[in-house]
Amino acid sequence: MTTESDADLFNSSLERCLRTPGFLDQFYELFLSSSDEVAEKFKHTDFDRQRKILKGSLYMLMLASFGVPEARQHLDRLAELHGRKLLNIRPELYDLWLECMLKTVEAFDPRFDEQTANAWRQLLKGGIDLMKSQSSSCDASTWGPAFAPLVADERFERLKVDVLRDETHRAVGKRGQKPFGKM
Repeated sequence: MTTESDADLFNSSLERCLRTPGFLDQFYELFLSSSDEVAEKFKHTDFDRQRKILKGSLYMLMLASFGVPEARQHLDRLAELHGRKLLNIRPELYDLWLECMLKTVEAFDPRFDEQTANAWRQLLKGGIDLMKSQSSSCDASTWGPAFAPLVADERFERLKVDVLRDETHRAVGKRGQKPFGKM
């Protein structure tokens, strides 16, 4: 179970990492180089957008760990999007994602220690478990009939970014507002 202490540690560490230029770039460089399969999945990715999505999703993971409904909805949609019928991300790749994220945090957070690593693991675990559990059961039809034809369309990438951005802003509030005050 996530504690407020874990959330404070996670949030403070995340803020330190994000204040350091290159944090998300370094994460993606490490993650893409970790596996040919990962590199292939990202070969047509707009990384300016992807970094924004990841940043918002990290905050959503923290909010979802405390039961914020909008954050859970955001993660449910991410899990569907990454499932077998859409992006087809294998469950094993989430463990690799976590390993690369922790290595990047360690490199960018000057206060990184085992307690900080555990807070990151604890906060990310729920979302990763959700992604893994839904990876074999996701189906484009669950998004509704209007969404299914877009899966093969070039507008698909733009749609998923818009959905994630809108949900991030609804759950977090005003642009730039942090979910927890301590940093």
